[in-house]
Amino acid sequence: MDAAGLARLSDQLEAARAATARQDRPAIALANARFHQMIVDLAANPLLEPMLRPLEARTQWLFHLTKDRDPGQQCQEHEEILAAIAAGDSTRAAESAFHHVHSGREASLAMAAEWSSGTIDPVEATKSRRRSRAT
Repeated sequence: MDAAGLARLSDQLEAARAATARQDRPAIALANARFHQMIVDLAANPLLEPMLRPLEARTQWLFHLTKDRDPGQQCQEHEEILAAIAAGDSTRAAESAFHHVHSGREASLAMAAEWSSGTIDPVEATKSRRRSRAT
């Protein structure tokens, strides 16, 4: 990744840190989802991009639904991924990304189990979610 790409990714991580400091849960979810999207964009991988592009909205939704996960920990994990990318260490970047996904696995699975129990109305649960609309 070039210096401009690293700067953009770093700026996005800073947006997540700022949202975390404000305890703005919708902004945290959006910033973290965009961090993930930006990595895909900056990788410019013709195989990866079309596979993950359809999942962007679901990724943001997942971050919103697992909002009880420690956002400070998410920022630390994103910092580690960014540091590995900046160092050009693809092995460390892959290991950091795997750790990041694994650390969020329990919260995601617990949320999925809760939603499948029928005790939660998905429409009601997502009403407060900020939605970005193209104008």
